[in-house]
Amino acid sequence: MKYGTMTALPNIDEFKTELTQLVEAANDLQSLEEARVSALGKKGKITSLMKTLGQMDPEQRKQAGQTLNVLKNEIGDLIKQREDALKRADMDRRLQEETVDVTLPVRDRANGH
Repeated sequence: MKYGTMTALPNIDEFKTELTQLVEAANDLQSLEEARVSALGKKGKITSLMKTLGQMDPEQRKQAGQTLNVLKNEIGDLIKQREDALKRADMDRRLQEETVDVTLPVRDRANGH
């Protein structure tokens, strides 16, 4: 479905569900960034819809603009929450894997001259 060529908005609930699933499917920061670009990037789906606002009559444009801004903010917040969760999970994983053995003897340091 090409979103940039529509004169009316697609079903926003379905569109939001699609973008939400895309964000929630991201299981690492790289895939989350790809989802962000796909939704909010310069050629993203929401950006493409926002570009069609100029083709609408003023009343329809006002309503569609408000709806798209709310959607954009919701998806942005969802991406931020997912990013925080992924960073916490990565930190927890690293804390489990990377340990320091405090029972080892201290290394000798070379004294300067």
